[in-house]
Amino acid sequence: RKSTEAYEKSVRYQPRPVSYGNLGWMYFLLADYSRSEEFSRRALEMDPGLEYVRLNLGLTYVMEDKYYDAFDVYRSVVRRNPPADVFMGGINDLREVVRDNPRRAFAYLMMGMLAIKQGDYTQARDALQRFQAGTGMPATWRELGRRLLQNMDTTEVEK
Repeated sequence: RKSTEAYEKSVRYQPRPVSYGNLGWMYFLLADYSRSEEFSRRALEMDPGLEYVRLNLGLTYVMEDKYYDAFDVYRSVVRRNPPADVFMGGINDLREVVRDNPRRAFAYLMMGMLAIKQGDYTQARDALQRFQAGTGMPATWRELGRRLLQNMDTTEVEK
Protein backbone atom coordinates (compact mmCIF):
# COMPACT_ATOMS: atom_id res chain seq x y z
CA ARG A 1 0.00 0.00 0.00
CA LYS A 2 2.86 2.36 0.79
CA SER A 3 4.40 1.75 -2.63
CA THR A 4 1.06 2.49 -4.24
CA GLU A 5 0.84 5.78 -2.36
CA ALA A 6 4.37 6.67 -3.45
CA TYR A 7 3.58 5.96 -7.10
CA GLU A 8 0.35 7.97 -6.82
CA LYS A 9 2.39 10.97 -5.68
CA SER A 10 5.02 10.35 -8.32
CA VAL A 11 2.58 10.43 -11.24
CA ARG A 12 1.06 13.68 -9.99
CA TYR A 13 4.43 15.41 -10.10
CA GLN A 14 5.96 13.68 -13.09
CA PRO A 15 3.52 11.59 -15.14
CA ARG A 16 5.62 8.94 -16.89
CA PRO A 17 4.39 5.79 -18.61
CA VAL A 18 6.58 3.47 -16.53
CA SER A 19 5.24 5.00 -13.32
CA TYR A 20 1.66 4.51 -14.50
CA GLY A 21 2.51 0.93 -15.46
CA ASN A 22 4.02 0.25 -12.06
CA LEU A 23 1.03 1.82 -10.37
CA GLY A 24 -1.21 -0.48 -12.39
CA TRP A 25 0.81 -3.44 -11.14
CA MET A 26 0.55 -2.24 -7.54
CA TYR A 27 -3.23 -2.09 -7.84
CA PHE A 28 -3.22 -5.55 -9.41
CA LEU A 29 -1.37 -6.88 -6.37
CA LEU A 30 -3.97 -5.19 -4.16
CA ALA A 31 -6.73 -6.90 -6.22
CA ASP A 32 -8.14 -3.52 -7.24
CA TYR A 33 -8.58 -4.57 -10.84
CA SER A 34 -10.50 -1.54 -12.07
CA ARG A 35 -7.69 0.78 -10.90
CA SER A 36 -5.10 -1.63 -12.28
CA GLU A 37 -6.79 -1.49 -15.67
CA GLU A 38 -7.09 2.30 -15.52
CA PHE A 39 -3.39 2.91 -14.86
CA SER A 40 -2.20 0.18 -17.21
CA ARG A 41 -4.25 1.66 -20.04
CA ARG A 42 -2.92 5.13 -19.26
CA ALA A 43 0.67 3.82 -19.43
CA LEU A 44 -0.01 2.12 -22.77
CA GLU A 45 -1.59 5.26 -24.20
CA MET A 46 1.62 7.10 -23.38
CA ASP A 47 3.95 4.29 -24.53
CA PRO A 48 2.38 1.40 -26.50
CA GLY A 49 5.73 -0.42 -26.41
CA LEU A 50 5.50 -1.32 -22.72
CA GLU A 51 4.82 -5.02 -23.24
CA TYR A 52 5.06 -5.87 -19.54
CA VAL A 53 2.22 -3.43 -18.91
CA ARG A 54 0.21 -5.05 -21.70
CA LEU A 55 0.77 -8.45 -20.04
CA ASN A 56 -0.27 -7.02 -16.67
CA LEU A 57 -3.47 -5.76 -18.27
CA GLY A 58 -4.07 -9.27 -19.62
CA LEU A 59 -3.62 -10.69 -16.11
CA THR A 60 -6.15 -8.20 -14.81
CA TYR A 61 -8.68 -9.40 -17.37
CA VAL A 62 -7.95 -13.04 -16.50
CA MET A 63 -8.69 -12.29 -12.85
CA GLU A 64 -11.95 -10.61 -13.82
CA ASP A 65 -12.97 -13.48 -16.13
CA LYS A 66 -13.03 -11.09 -19.08
CA TYR A 67 -11.92 -13.78 -21.48
CA TYR A 68 -12.28 -11.88 -24.75
CA ASP A 69 -10.40 -8.87 -23.40
CA ALA A 70 -7.64 -11.08 -21.98
CA PHE A 71 -7.34 -12.98 -25.25
CA ASP A 72 -7.13 -9.76 -27.27
CA VAL A 73 -4.37 -8.42 -25.03
CA TYR A 74 -2.30 -11.62 -25.08
CA ARG A 75 -2.79 -12.02 -28.81
CA SER A 76 -1.60 -8.45 -29.34
CA VAL A 77 1.60 -9.25 -27.40
CA VAL A 78 2.15 -12.34 -29.55
CA ARG A 79 1.63 -10.34 -32.72
CA ARG A 80 4.06 -7.63 -31.58
CA ASN A 81 6.72 -10.32 -31.14
CA PRO A 82 8.69 -8.89 -28.20
CA PRO A 83 11.93 -10.47 -26.91
CA ALA A 84 11.77 -13.94 -25.31
CA ASP A 85 12.17 -12.56 -21.77
CA VAL A 86 8.86 -10.73 -22.15
CA PHE A 87 7.12 -14.02 -22.90
CA MET A 88 8.84 -15.67 -19.93
CA GLY A 89 7.69 -12.86 -17.63
CA GLY A 90 4.12 -13.27 -18.87
CA ILE A 91 4.25 -17.05 -18.46
CA ASN A 92 5.66 -16.75 -14.93
CA ASP A 93 2.91 -14.32 -13.92
CA LEU A 94 0.26 -16.68 -15.32
CA ARG A 95 1.82 -19.56 -13.37
CA GLU A 96 1.44 -17.55 -10.19
CA VAL A 97 -2.18 -16.82 -11.02
CA VAL A 98 -3.08 -20.52 -11.37
CA ARG A 99 -0.98 -21.42 -8.34
CA ASP A 100 -2.84 -18.92 -6.17
CA ASN A 101 -6.21 -19.18 -7.96
CA PRO A 102 -6.66 -22.70 -9.32
CA ARG A 103 -10.12 -21.89 -10.70
CA ARG A 104 -8.58 -19.39 -13.16
CA ALA A 105 -8.14 -22.12 -15.78
CA PHE A 106 -8.25 -19.56 -18.60
CA ALA A 107 -4.72 -18.58 -17.53
CA TYR A 108 -3.53 -21.97 -18.81
CA LEU A 109 -4.84 -21.16 -22.29
CA MET A 110 -3.00 -17.84 -22.32
CA MET A 111 0.13 -19.54 -20.95
CA GLY A 112 -0.06 -22.05 -23.78
CA MET A 113 -0.32 -19.29 -26.37
CA LEU A 114 2.74 -17.51 -25.02
CA ALA A 115 4.73 -20.73 -24.77
CA ILE A 116 3.91 -21.64 -28.39
CA LYS A 117 5.10 -18.26 -29.57
CA GLN A 118 8.25 -18.66 -27.50
CA GLY A 119 8.84 -22.07 -29.07
CA ASP A 120 8.54 -24.02 -25.81
CA TYR A 121 6.17 -26.72 -27.04
CA THR A 122 6.58 -28.91 -23.96
CA GLN A 123 5.41 -26.10 -21.70
CA ALA A 124 2.68 -25.16 -24.19
CA ARG A 125 1.38 -28.74 -24.35
CA ASP A 126 1.33 -29.01 -20.55
CA ALA A 127 -0.55 -25.72 -20.14
CA LEU A 128 -3.05 -26.51 -22.89
CA GLN A 129 -3.71 -30.00 -21.54
CA ARG A 130 -4.36 -28.51 -18.11
CA PHE A 131 -6.75 -26.04 -19.71
CA GLN A 132 -8.57 -28.81 -21.57
CA ALA A 133 -8.83 -30.89 -18.38
CA GLY A 134 -10.52 -28.02 -16.56
CA THR A 135 -14.25 -27.55 -16.37
CA GLY A 136 -16.62 -24.69 -16.93
CA MET A 137 -14.95 -23.09 -19.94
CA PRO A 138 -17.19 -22.05 -22.84
CA ALA A 139 -16.98 -24.19 -25.98
CA THR A 140 -15.33 -21.41 -28.00
CA TRP A 141 -12.29 -21.37 -25.75
CA ARG A 142 -12.16 -25.15 -25.47
CA GLU A 143 -12.11 -25.33 -29.26
CA LEU A 144 -9.24 -22.84 -29.43
CA GLY A 145 -7.34 -24.90 -26.86
CA ARG A 146 -7.96 -28.06 -28.88
CA ARG A 147 -6.74 -26.42 -32.11
CA LEU A 148 -3.62 -25.08 -30.42
CA LEU A 149 -2.86 -28.49 -28.94
CA GLN A 150 -3.39 -30.16 -32.29
CA ASN A 151 -1.39 -27.68 -34.38
CA MET A 152 1.19 -26.08 -32.04
CA ASP A 153 1.52 -23.47 -34.73
CA THR A 154 2.31 -19.80 -34.11
CA THR A 155 0.08 -18.75 -37.01
CA GLU A 156 -2.88 -20.24 -35.14
CA VAL A 157 -1.97 -18.15 -32.09
CA GLU A 158 -1.67 -14.96 -34.12
CA LYS A 159 -5.07 -15.30 -35.90
